[in-house]
Amino acid sequence: MTPSSGTNSRPLTDNGAEALISTRNRSLSGSSKFRRKTIEPPCSRSTPCGAMFSCICRGRLADRIILFLSVAGMSISYLALIIFGQWFLAYYLNLFPVWGWGTPRHLLLPVVIGIISGTGSGVRFYRTVFLDEMNKEYLRTAVAKGASPFAVYFKHLLKNAMIPIITRASTVLPFLFTGSLLLETFFGIPGLGYEGVNALNDADLQMLKALVILSAFLFVGINLITDLLYAWVDPRVRVDK
Repeated sequence: MTPSSGTNSRPLTDNGAEALISTRNRSLSGSSKFRRKTIEPPCSRSTPCGAMFSCICRGRLADRIILFLSVAGMSISYLALIIFGQWFLAYYLNLFPVWGWGTPRHLLLPVVIGIISGTGSGVRFYRTVFLDEMNKEYLRTAVAKGASPFAVYFKHLLKNAMIPIITRASTVLPFLFTGSLLLETFFGIPGLGYEGVNALNDADLQMLKALVILSAFLFVGINLITDLLYAWVDPRVRVDK
């Protein structure tokens, strides 16, 4: 007998599957798979590029502007971004729906808010990683041998900075599937975060157990993949048999 959720008579697997699909679609709406249905925010792929540009222009006006925007983005509360987006952009300007799910217009504002909230800390992190690599001898050797700036930054520097980049990505990926409690609750997105809040309010233990088990599997699986990627991007790392 398939266990059912305490809030309704539908099987728990059906509720969880629909919530997982909703969360996945919201999180991956900027990828090529959903590009025809949604608009990809330009900053979704520009965080490492912005950090790289900041390193190249270190100490100049462009670097200071990027750092200022990054610190400002880190300082603004996630909840404040959601409330501002809903009130000003959705309600006052009527650019997006305030509540709902199912169309590209419903997806766009939550996706943009989610990206903006993490861009500031991402740029600061990647900038620190790139600056640490720029002070090493192999880059000076590549420059001395006459390597082009593109080869220096994107072939040598980026390749050797992949370990911390993969580590940071591994800490973010599970939340793309488990969803954001605040974002999905405020916008009425029927994802895993929204289902988790409803399960807490309704004391639905079956749903809570399912969410905890799913989150545990995601963290363990992604950490395992991360360890394998370490050995793939860095020849100095070896996987013990």
